[in-house]
Amino acid sequence: KTLLTSDGARISYVDDGAGEVLILLHGWSQSAAMFRHQITEFSRTRRVIAPDFRGHGTSPDAAHGHRIYRFAADIAELMAQERIDRATMLGWSMGASVLWAYIDIHGTAAIDRCIFVDEPASVMRQPDMTDDDMTDAGALFDAATMVTIAAQLAGPESHIAREAFLDGMITEGIASDLRRFLLDENCRPDARSIASLFVDHCSIDWRDLFPRIDRPVL
Repeated sequence: KTLLTSDGARISYVDDGAGEVLILLHGWSQSAAMFRHQITEFSRTRRVIAPDFRGHGTSPDAAHGHRIYRFAADIAELMAQERIDRATMLGWSMGASVLWAYIDIHGTAAIDRCIFVDEPASVMRQPDMTDDDMTDAGALFDAATMVTIAAQLAGPESHIAREAFLDGMITEGIASDLRRFLLDENCRPDARSIASLFVDHCSIDWRDLFPRIDRPVL
């Protein structure tokens, strides 16, 4: 299935099964294919929706809108198109940030439960953070490091930078065919678009949002 967004991007998404709705949001530079096993399993008892964010996976590259809040707007528009009033929503990695942006804009009225998988409260160290704050938020690096990584991602050796980034996240000794699958998905998005999204993603501090989430959270 596809969604034509209000700003002209086209979003591809899986819609499988029936029953209570489960929405799966993938990570930065990845795709809904990451959830292929979960889609097979959970679609036996639920209706599973798994979009490819704009420019990711099978969604065509978009010339604009590579920002967390625009991705959250895309999810809201997808839910409206499919007439989804309530859903359990899972965000993995950057997908959690997209879900947090959705909650920041729309609140939790359409959410039954939230699942957040492996995402810091702030990927980048914020200017006011102490060392303890940085540890508590899970921040990975400072602004200068973020800019350096983004330049590598946007540059002529983007593929090498993405491969190194992926190897920093996956299990050591992973099967070679699975690593190749993950890398192929990771390298689908346009280099400059994914670098821009990386900066936007890393820069947002979500700590003030968490007290406003009034749904069961895993």
